[in-house]
Amino acid sequence: MKNRYPGPVAFQYEDRTLFFGREEEIKYIATLIFNYKTTILHAKTGYGKTSLINAGLIPYLIKNSSCVIIRIQFDNYDREKKLTPRQTLLNALEARQGAGESYLGKLVNEHERSAWRYFKKMQAKEVERQKKLEQQILERRQKLEQQIFEMHPSANYDNELESNHTSGPKPNYILLFDQFEELFTYPKEFVQQIGKELQEVLNNRIPDEYAADLKEAFKNKEQLKICADELSVLDDEIPVKIIFSLSTERFNYMTYLAEYIPSLLNNSYKMHRMREDQIVEAIKKPALLDGDFECPPFKYEKKLLNSITDFLSMSKKQQIRRRIEVFEMQIICQQMERICSDYAKRNRLAKSGFELTDKIVSESGFVKDKKNPFSEIITNYYIDSIEAIPEKVDQLSARYIVERKLIDEVTNSRISLDFALLNQVGII
Repeated sequence: MKNRYPGPVAFQYEDRTLFFGREEEIKYIATLIFNYKTTILHAKTGYGKTSLINAGLIPYLIKNSSCVIIRIQFDNYDREKKLTPRQTLLNALEARQGAGESYLGKLVNEHERSAWRYFKKMQAKEVERQKKLEQQILERRQKLEQQIFEMHPSANYDNELESNHTSGPKPNYILLFDQFEELFTYPKEFVQQIGKELQEVLNNRIPDEYAADLKEAFKNKEQLKICADELSVLDDEIPVKIIFSLSTERFNYMTYLAEYIPSLLNNSYKMHRMREDQIVEAIKKPALLDGDFECPPFKYEKKLLNSITDFLSMSKKQQIRRRIEVFEMQIICQQMERICSDYAKRNRLAKSGFELTDKIVSESGFVKDKKNPFSEIITNYYIDSIEAIPEKVDQLSARYIVERKLIDEVTNSRISLDFALLNQVGII
């Protein structure tokens, strides 16, 4: 059985039915993607950007367009790792392309890889697939025409065959770079390599490495005939959209790619923390869902719901309203579901829903501090997570990072994680 609330980890695609509160935002971002070649999605660390992509944006794009989503994520720079960002990109495209000869493999060096080449191969495959599909439709049409004619020689059957005229929309490729800021931890030449690859794809520009081979091949008409199907898409624009997702703190680094993609900074969307009304929706709606969950459906008592949102939005140090931390909300709600599960088992509420009240929470045995139960839940989660680390020295390192390096002393909010720091203190 699974939880309705994932806790502090990001939502995954499989959690899409549990993701609430960002519906209008998802539609707006999707509109930007459909209308521009490149879209930059950025947000401060901890705002739920990856969750929105996994459980909100990707499902919406799949449902509302004919698209193939290719996801790329670079590792943080490590001198000992030999895999470059370019190789990561090309490996992902090669996996999507599948087995078979490279695009124009008979004309250009088979082993000379590029993002442009992989996309052109996928285009050529799609053309081939469309031709086969159109041939199958034609054959079915002819067969149906013959059957109808034999039954009704004078019948007008054009309307009956109308649905067989189309072979379906051609797919758009969506190249999704998540946590793109990691690229900028690499030396400049690696960033330039990615810029060149993306420039060639977006502009359908034949890579310079292929120019000499193609120029020579075009002199041989027999060779060109062999590759006629692949050459038919040579001048066709690659139907690709590129999404760059990164932290707002690193947004200015995108200027390093502007020389390769001049319009790059023209289309961006800054994601904000969830408002209180969105948080309420994200708390209430998953609880009402039925399915293979840890406990039966339940609803929150209004008093309890108000207590949770008040805790999440109140700064203890300054006693003023602050923006809500989504991961804290998920930790609290995950514990609320555990309390519900325990209550349902003790009261034999296996199927019927019920209302989770402030009284049930305080009497559950899961919290000891009756006055500050939510603060206790957050503190216990932190302590349990630290103690789950096997080595004592790593526990101390983790505690140092969380307490000294991940909290902004001015805003009291989480800041971006630096993987170099983790190496420095010995955790990774």
